[in-house]
Amino acid sequence: MKSIDKRVSRLRAGAPPRVLDLFSGCGGISLGLDRAGFDIVAGLDHDRGAMETWYFNHRPDLLSRLHDAPSWDVRTVEPARFFADLGMAGLEDSIDVICGGPPCQAYSRIGKSKLQSLGGEDAHLWDERGSLYQEFLRFVKAIMPPVVIVENVPDSVNYGGDNIPKRICERLRRLNYRASWTLLNAVEYGVPQYRQRVFILAVHDSVGRDPLVPEPTHFMPRSSDGRAVNDYSASFLEMARQSPKSHYLQPRESIDGLPAAIGTEAALDDLPRIRPMSLPAGVRPCVDVRTLAQYASSRPRTDYQRLMRSWLGFETDGWVTGNALRNTPRDFPIFRELGEGDHYPEALIIANRMLEKKVVAAKVRLGRELTKKERSALRKATVPPYDASKFESKWTKFRRDRPSHTIVAHLQYDTYSHIHYDGEQARAITVREAARLQSIPDGFRFLGSMTDAFKQIGNAVPPLLAHAVGMAMLRCLRVSEDALDHLTAVNQRTRLEVFTER
Repeated sequence: MKSIDKRVSRLRAGAPPRVLDLFSGCGGISLGLDRAGFDIVAGLDHDRGAMETWYFNHRPDLLSRLHDAPSWDVRTVEPARFFADLGMAGLEDSIDVICGGPPCQAYSRIGKSKLQSLGGEDAHLWDERGSLYQEFLRFVKAIMPPVVIVENVPDSVNYGGDNIPKRICERLRRLNYRASWTLLNAVEYGVPQYRQRVFILAVHDSVGRDPLVPEPTHFMPRSSDGRAVNDYSASFLEMARQSPKSHYLQPRESIDGLPAAIGTEAALDDLPRIRPMSLPAGVRPCVDVRTLAQYASSRPRTDYQRLMRSWLGFETDGWVTGNALRNTPRDFPIFRELGEGDHYPEALIIANRMLEKKVVAAKVRLGRELTKKERSALRKATVPPYDASKFESKWTKFRRDRPSHTIVAHLQYDTYSHIHYDGEQARAITVREAARLQSIPDGFRFLGSMTDAFKQIGNAVPPLLAHAVGMAMLRCLRVSEDALDHLTAVNQRTRLEVFTER
């Protein structure tokens, strides 16, 4: 307890909170907390590729330690050994914040559907990823930080009838934390994306104050497909409100009069113009995430673009990486013809119309009817083979005036779900565009393949959302506004020194 009291006093004096990011992925939470003035100490994830990206961007000074260390598995590693591997033995006793997002695949609708298709109705309940939050709590119990932040998908409130956020809050309360969970939408915090996520916010009793929910900074209109944004969560939110033991904390409501939510065009239109249909025959679009390309606009056109290009420690100057995209030559012409907001049924109509034109042209060229084999080959080269009744929303073309729908890790397999609004570019989004829609700054570098990068981006917490949560937690610690400004300034100077050689 004395250790916690000492850490709380240090934080109230304006010292930067030291952060351990568990299940860190590439580090979306770390980016946001760093911007709020936190001191990002270490990240831990079983995905080696994500760890390479995390340490390259957040702690390049420890990258060599990462290369020498064994692969870390949160289920088996002890906090003391983990910090010793990093050359920071004993530092675990001074960690102020443990944050992270235990894997969500077992909870999410997409993940549950996939597991059930493979193993039956209750297969998701046997997925070990559904219980990894217990390993997170093991680290909390061992370190006892003053602050705990957990992020997960909304479906975690009904995991086989179990409310995981409520269960985590109960466990934290037994450890003398004041813990509550809430539901936040990233679009209300300046992220150009509708993305609802559960956050569990906890502060130790020593702090003497309940956790605070961040106030929205942007007004949330209806979703990109015209539906009310909170329809998805209405039933369990009502259940939570009616149950005083659910530990649910009502989020602040965004109000008309705040800056409008950021649309995809305002987020993306200064990025490199990539037109795969204009490439010479036989030339494929870029698939290397390291390749540099020039911005379409020498200067940012919106405040959001300016932030993404000038984020401290991740600034860019005229050129940007991450311009890799999926090569889907059959579908580029369909993408061009799709209207903004269109889905797969519209794509199928367009494709069949193109097929008939090709059939007519082939008949004229050959001077005869096509054989069954010839027509079949033409169809295969023109029309996607998916059933429209089962695939309705798997293709979606952005509306430029609205935020994106949720960026998902499934982008590692295909990107049909996120098609660029610009018909002249006629393609799905690039790695950098996906990162922009998550509010990951342009200077953030992804290591590994394009597939790795899409996965890391889809799994990340939007940094601007994490920043808002971090600022609320600092206020919970009763850090004054002057101290907050000083904290951010000191952290920024430190980042400039550490990242000079990155």
